[in-house]
Amino acid sequence: MKSKVEEFTEYLISANIIEEEDKEVYIYGIKNAFILFSHIVLYVVIAVVSGMFKESVFFIVTYFALRMYAGGYHARTQSLCNFFSTTVFIMALLAIRYSPNSVLLCCLIVVVSSIIVFLLSPVEDQNKPLIELEKVMYRKKTYIVLAIQIIISLVLLIKWNKYLTEIKSIAMGLLLMAVVLILGTVKNYSRGSVQREIEDTNI
Repeated sequence: MKSKVEEFTEYLISANIIEEEDKEVYIYGIKNAFILFSHIVLYVVIAVVSGMFKESVFFIVTYFALRMYAGGYHARTQSLCNFFSTTVFIMALLAIRYSPNSVLLCCLIVVVSSIIVFLLSPVEDQNKPLIELEKVMYRKKTYIVLAIQIIISLVLLIKWNKYLTEIKSIAMGLLLMAVVLILGTVKNYSRGSVQREIEDTNI
């Protein structure tokens, strides 16, 4: 049975809007766009219900702006990815709300997380390997985004007593990005170790 995405893609082909040879590319792109849209809708609902819309925006922009270029850990299936993303988002909002209102703690999280992001990115996934040129490009873009976020944090620190919530949201976004990069690095190292053992056994 064809999915709605496949039916829609075939309609675009029949209407001469896209080419037949580009079918798989459009199916992949439309599916990803739908998943992204679903996540955004879900996050907005959670943000509104929790009364933390502003915090959610700062957190999401911080995290996803880096995630696009820095990479990191990916779950094995889309279902696990959805569950992981939603759970982490809710936990992040809880951390923002209930963590100590300490500007020093926020600064520490920003500094340590930024160093980790700087050193580890980009972290590729087995489903999306990167060639050396892509790694260089993504690393540069990660550094630019990271620099912008650090500058924004420094500007907000000038009046930290007024913008502490925003600073905490940025700090949590950077912290999650650092954790995802560490998990991705460990996963890649473990997979590489297993692969090397298999190759040694076959020799």
